[in-house]
Amino acid sequence: MSAVASQRWSRRASVVALVAAALTAFGCPSSMKEPGTRPPEAVEAPRRDCLELEKEIDRLQREAQAAGDTEALEDHVAALQLRLLERDALVKALREQFSTQQVELEDAIGEVVRSKAKLRSHESKAQAASDMAEGEIALKAVKERYAGAEPPQAVALAEQLLAMSSVEFEKQNYGGSLYLVSQARTKVRAAEIQARLRGNLDPLAGEVRFATPMELKVTKTCKLRKAPGLDAEVLATLKPGTAVTGLSYRGKWVRVVCDDHSAGWIFEALLAGLE
Repeated sequence: MSAVASQRWSRRASVVALVAAALTAFGCPSSMKEPGTRPPEAVEAPRRDCLELEKEIDRLQREAQAAGDTEALEDHVAALQLRLLERDALVKALREQFSTQQVELEDAIGEVVRSKAKLRSHESKAQAASDMAEGEIALKAVKERYAGAEPPQAVALAEQLLAMSSVEFEKQNYGGSLYLVSQARTKVRAAEIQARLRGNLDPLAGEVRFATPMELKVTKTCKLRKAPGLDAEVLATLKPGTAVTGLSYRGKWVRVVCDDHSAGWIFEALLAGLE
């Protein structure tokens, strides 16, 4: 093996080792302590993904040892890094479902309890009933937009909040009912925005959508392009630290949406997960 080939193999092997270390840092779900209230499927999905990634790493290590096509190996590593980011986003979504969102629910309940006596005489029964009906209609509409696809956690949380609102309405706590409806409608709006962004973007050949949108940030000044490729039209220039949402990827390019709802493609090496 020539000195150049040896250096290339060493560099590729180092990259694979770093990816393996990243997988270990993220932690396979099989080694994590899962809350007893977590549904089995929520545990199995990331576990299966973890096992697939481990197999992929083994395959890449064999290719590195064979000192084959280093360019192809580099492409595989780049794709694997994106999959690791996607898995990390899935794990974070699960944790939010059973921790952060649970705290939010508990805070909402606490607010209802504290305001119960004060708001009962000031809030309108008709207004509460009207808002609840509008919330149910909005929730039904957004669920229809996700027909055949996995809806975001905001949809499930909105359902819980509306159910709690109904309970408070029956207790004649119309203020508490209105409060919970407003929280539910916030979640519904978030799900609507996500559905609109994902639905209005025509997928390209070879484009793969992430299982869940990923919160990313720009690491260096970069161009937001109309299509995946250095020769594609430049739509905007993004500064380091700009937050974007990753929707899918094609090769080494990631389709993202900015806070102003503009969408485009960014080279994956210029993106990183949020802290």
